[in-house]
Amino acid sequence: EDKFYNHVNSMKFRPGTRDGNPVKVSAGPFVYTWILDKTRTMTPEFSEIYQQAWDMFKQENYDGASELAASLQNMPGRNAYEETKFQILAASLNSRWGEELAELANLKRIVEFQSLADRNRFGNPYVEGDQYLLILERIQTVQLGMMMLADGEATLNKMIMRDGDSEVTQRAKLAYQDAEGKFRAMPDVSIAGELTPLYRDGQGVWETRLSRDKFSLSNVKGAIDTVYLACQVGGDKRLRYPARDPWVTPAGWNNCKLEVAGKPGTRFRAHQIAR
Repeated sequence: EDKFYNHVNSMKFRPGTRDGNPVKVSAGPFVYTWILDKTRTMTPEFSEIYQQAWDMFKQENYDGASELAASLQNMPGRNAYEETKFQILAASLNSRWGEELAELANLKRIVEFQSLADRNRFGNPYVEGDQYLLILERIQTVQLGMMMLADGEATLNKMIMRDGDSEVTQRAKLAYQDAEGKFRAMPDVSIAGELTPLYRDGQGVWETRLSRDKFSLSNVKGAIDTVYLACQVGGDKRLRYPARDPWVTPAGWNNCKLEVAGKPGTRFRAHQIAR
């Protein structure tokens, strides 16, 4: 408890500046989560409803399972382990309904928690090793199916770091090689995107890694507020939106992501265009 309060008291924030002067920037609220490395457990109430939901799922009563999943999502005081369990259930339901964008968002939430555990070398994981590899493989399958090639490569690298010799990882390597050949042969790779909130009532966000330096958005159904280019080499840049012509990554910038924010539920197509 003392360590928690020390972390809070040590937080210091500075305004965004340009030429040394504070400026207004577009940013949502910051959400901080402190998670302890302790035995992962579910409360009896959560566990009972969770099991009932899976029983319905196995009976192919997906509507009933979805109603129970909604009650789990709205249950106050959920711990991080319960959150990962809920996301696994929600991802499975979205997979059955063919909602790959929603499924991908669920699975990536699971990865966030397990990655946190890995970075901090927790002895208590949120997802066991074999199951975690299968979750990563499913993420890569969805990403490659949507032609999110650079994202699929990043997921493959996570799998290699965890267990590069496993049968699951070897399958993922072959899948990536096949998708890479298809990607290179397409002059315009179109990816479906949807803005989803990171927290309840929050702004919708979506991102994808870029394999090409020329890109654009089309078929927007909803409202997009901001579009950013964020590169490991080069920096960040807010892009003019709407734009008449495709954007082009500045010379020398690489390892880039396209980040889009706006009204939750907004759908669009992101294009990566050959030059």
